Formats: sequence, C-alpha cells, structure tokens
Amino acid sequence: MKISQSNLRIDKYFIWRGQDISRLEAFSDAVFAFAITLLVVSLEVPSSYAELIETMRGFVSFAISFAMLVFLWFYHFLFFRRYGLQTNYILILNSILLFVILFYIYPLKFLFNFLVNIFWGTSSVAVSMFNNEFESANLMVIYSTGLFIIFFVYMLMYMNAFRHRKHLKLNALEILFTKSVYEAHIIYASVCLISVLIALFTDQVALSGFIYALFGPVRAVHGFFISKRFKEISVNI
Repeated sequence: MKISQSNLRIDKYFIWRGQDISRLEAFSDAVFAFAITLLVVSLEVPSSYAELIETMRGFVSFAISFAMLVFLWFYHFLFFRRYGLQTNYILILNSILLFVILFYIYPLKFLFNFLVNIFWGTSSVAVSMFNNEFESANLMVIYSTGLFIIFFVYMLMYMNAFRHRKHLKLNALEILFTKSVYEAHIIYASVCLISVLIALFTDQVALSGFIYALFGPVRAVHGFFISKRFKEISVNI
C-alpha cells in the first residue's frame, strides 16, 4: 500500500488505509468548523478599554476551548486516515460524537471562563457566575459527562478498528498501537466518570476538577509499558 508523504510526516509508524476524503469526514469537518464558529460568535466587539480588557480575558478561555476542539478534531482525523472505516456502526458512533461536541461547546467555554477569572485574579467575577455550590457541581457533572461520552465513543471506534484488524491487514505494531489507543481512552473515560461521581455524591466540587491531574501520571505509566512492548515488536520485525 502506498504511503503518502503527509502520512510519513504525521504518522510514520502507521500505514493510512483511508486515502480519499469521504463524505462522512467532510461532514464531520464541517461540524467541527461550526463548533468553532459557535465559540467565535459569543465574543462581542468591545466599545471601551474596560470592555477590551474583559474581551481579552474571554480570548484566553476561547483559546483553551479552541485548542481542545483542535485536539478532538485531530484525533478524529487520524482515526479515519489510519483505518478508513465507513461502516454503519462507525457512522452511528461518529454521529453521537459530533452531537455531543456541539452540545459541549457552551459548557466548555463557560467552565474555562470561570477558571480564567480565578487565575486572572478576579475571583469575585468567577464567584458571581454561580448562585450556589450546587450549580458549580452541576457544571462539573455536565462538563465531565460530555468529556466521558467523547472519550468513550473514541474508545469504541478504536475497539472496532481492533476487531477489524485482519480485514484491515494491520501489522503487529499497528495492532499494538490500536490496542494502546483504546486502552488510553478507557483511562481518560474512567477519570471523567470519577469526576462525575465526585461532583454528584460529595461536596468536594474542586476535587472533581483536580482529579483530571491523573491523566498525566496514569497515562505515563501506561505509555511506559506500551513503549517496552513496542520496542520488543520492533526488534522482531
């Protein structure tokens, strides 16, 4: 199978099965673009210096939200480039993913507006965004549930690719990589679920946010064992 130059630059250990951009991918790209548009249209043109500073503060949360959307889009892009799967099952999962991402936009930006106000030193503004702690807990439930569904759907998509490994003619490294990706999404989804449970059943709202710090160390441990296996397979190829 021919490996494109873009494949070598972005994903040098994986042969891309998806060659031409499908209508499903084009539609998905349009939805991601619309999601970014929803972020932009919520920004107002300032009419004074004070409003300009306030808007600039909003740009920080916009930048973080934008980066998360680009991250999710890139994951989506790589999946369809790597496997080129266009089954009904993938269509359903993709539709769920896009729906949740569109729904997720405003809670995402609202949360980061809150966090930016905290770190910007305007905690009074952040506090005024909620009437009580119950509302802040609900925000974490909404945010973490959305993120859980997104990671869970990506997990199901990669598990589906793993089940089709013979049909896709994946080599040993690609099989290991596919397995490691859906395992990583199990980790991400599990942390999100823990965050939801903390927000729902305890009064430790802040902890439901800090729990996301587990992403780094847990993934590092997972990556360590995967890299060892990766080297073992590479030597034998």
